[in-house]
Amino acid sequence: QWGHAQILSGIARVVASADAKSARDQLRAQDREAPPEPWCAVLVQAFVSATAGDAVGAVVCTRNPTTGEPGAFGEYLAHEGAQAVVSGRANPRPLTLASARRGREDDTLERAEPALFAEIVALSARLERAFGEPLELELVHDAGTLWLLQVRPLVLAPRAQARLALDAIEADSPAYPALLRRLLDVLPSLVESRLPPP
Repeated sequence: QWGHAQILSGIARVVASADAKSARDQLRAQDREAPPEPWCAVLVQAFVSATAGDAVGAVVCTRNPTTGEPGAFGEYLAHEGAQAVVSGRANPRPLTLASARRGREDDTLERAEPALFAEIVALSARLERAFGEPLELELVHDAGTLWLLQVRPLVLAPRAQARLALDAIEADSPAYPALLRRLLDVLPSLVESRLPPP
């Protein structure tokens, strides 16, 4: 547990580091100058362990990375943190009933913890709307609270990028021109060429 004085001291060290020689050198290398007033920010938040043993850890995509189909897609582990899901040291379970193997539906988070599943789906959709693009989230549910550990743009397969662009056109989204430009880079991989038999 950090006391008030320790937190203030830590903030002061971070702000002071913005004026360190290495920071100034980095700005100069980018042909930029440091502003005369303090120019960095410090965020103080609760620490949540990504390896908490009594937590539910999950990695959730806001779309299927292969097909581009919207909706929560991912894996989770009960009594493990999110680190266990991404590290490969355990066998995660599917998040949704749709992605479960036949007869294994009870292993899904959707069936095992429907309230938590609904909370994750709602948060995922809200974040995708806020960021305006598909996302991959690392989450942990610990002591009754859902924590967002990490969020990053979702890497989509070419077919999924095409689906995303078509969905944006269908919804008359202002993002569709940018999505179409991005699609041009992967268009050749969407075309299958077949040579005639010898």
